[in-house]
Amino acid sequence: MDLKVPGIGPAYTSGDPMQNFVGPPNGTQSSSYEPGAYYGAVAKAAVHFGATILAAGENISPQQVYAYVEEGYPVQAWVTFDFQPHTAVILTNGHDSWPWAGPDEHSVLVIGVGVDSVLIDNPWNKAKPGVQYPGADQWVPMSVFEAAYNAYLDMAVVIS
Repeated sequence: MDLKVPGIGPAYTSGDPMQNFVGPPNGTQSSSYEPGAYYGAVAKAAVHFGATILAAGENISPQQVYAYVEEGYPVQAWVTFDFQPHTAVILTNGHDSWPWAGPDEHSVLVIGVGVDSVLIDNPWNKAKPGVQYPGADQWVPMSVFEAAYNAYLDMAVVIS
């Protein structure tokens, strides 16, 4: 099934990013949509390898993320790649639905909480124009994190 993305055209999706990883593993994107993997696929893989899922889905509030991290559980959170607020559209393949905020989907681990910032482990370690927080562990203001996190409808996975 070919999806159409408003303003972009046909979307690449021969798979279901809620069930499995979809797209090129190195993350390169063209004008077509590359969804990667979302909470369903990550939770499924984690359970397969023996992990316990404490939470997985959308609408996991930033305050819940902070509470899990303060309890010692890192949280995989979906954010916009550039840590800017974006508006998501909801895509579906007829079975699952997921938010998409442009070719900007990204996932980071939230590993620490400060008074007004969160410590993220960002797997993208290369500087890119317009990306203020590339790579490694770095503190991001809560307001910036929350705006980027909200674009993906507060999507996260918490594994014990």
